[in-house]
Amino acid sequence: MKSSDPVSGSNVVAGQDIKYTLTFTNTGNGAGEVAHFDDLRQVVDKGALSGLTADAPLAATMVGSDGFSVTGTLAAG
Repeated sequence: MKSSDPVSGSNVVAGQDIKYTLTFTNTGNGAGEVAHFDDLRQVVDKGALSGLTADAPLAATMVGSDGFSVTGTLAAG
């Protein structure tokens, strides 16, 4: 699931921060791999990405200026 603050469709002005939150859930009976790329080329046309964080056991990594990847293994349940 991906959400933003302010919410998608809101009017924003130059210099305003937009906070994106991605949530990954494993409802299965075994460990699940996360390998997600979030392409932000259309979102941050003239912006800058900063403050990239991920909660363990996941890791977030910038991928050039195109976006970021989230990788790791989520335990069952």
